[in-house]
Amino acid sequence: MRKNQNRRNNPWLAVLIGLLTPSLALTGEEAGGHQVRFLLDSPHTATLSGQTQQRIVEMPTRLGTRFRKGAPLVVFDCAAQRARLKETQAELAAARVTLETKRALAKLNSAGQMELSQAAVQVQRGEALVEGANVEIARCQINAPFDGRVVELRARPHETIKPGEPLLTILNDGQLEIEMVIPSAWLAWLKSGTPFTITVDETGKTLPARVESLNARIDPVSHTIKVAGPADGETGELVAGMSGMARFSP
Repeated sequence: MRKNQNRRNNPWLAVLIGLLTPSLALTGEEAGGHQVRFLLDSPHTATLSGQTQQRIVEMPTRLGTRFRKGAPLVVFDCAAQRARLKETQAELAAARVTLETKRALAKLNSAGQMELSQAAVQVQRGEALVEGANVEIARCQINAPFDGRVVELRARPHETIKPGEPLLTILNDGQLEIEMVIPSAWLAWLKSGTPFTITVDETGKTLPARVESLNARIDPVSHTIKVAGPADGETGELVAGMSGMARFSP
């Protein structure tokens, strides 16, 4: 019972066992084709974290929640940053008034070139401060980098996080990939575009698929190589983490 539980908790373990166990990786006429275990995963997966020490005000999403690209995933308390932005905007406004005054005086020969240059420098400094404050404001909210779903939450509202602390993990389940580890000897006939079928353990359904990418390196110890490709047909029931058997007919 414990071995079966470990296999379910580690899908890649099942994939490797499929390669090493003759009953799961039969080839040729004995199995009616070449077959290996596969794992469904998303090529677009990200663990998001904060950049500064901040207190979380809101996390609008929940586990499994779908979101669109650009949607807010984490909102921080940024009262201090907003106050700093107002302060820098006021300093910039004052510097611009001073510069305009110096320019008017210079036309009347009442202000020198040095005074005019110093006023212009103060405006540039104010613009830089405002730009920096806007960067800090942008860090007050983490927006979704792509369409997807939440698969793990590592923080909660009202918690204060440290810089770089993971907050949540997201993935794009609209572009799932079939990942397999195959014997390198199969490269004699397996290429990009080679068709195959998959039978998903969780649903029992069989779907057509095709090889799209092959790893650039063969493992010299196990003489295997990792390949991946998309599933075709009705894939609405597929969920990242599902696994099953992939069958090839070379």
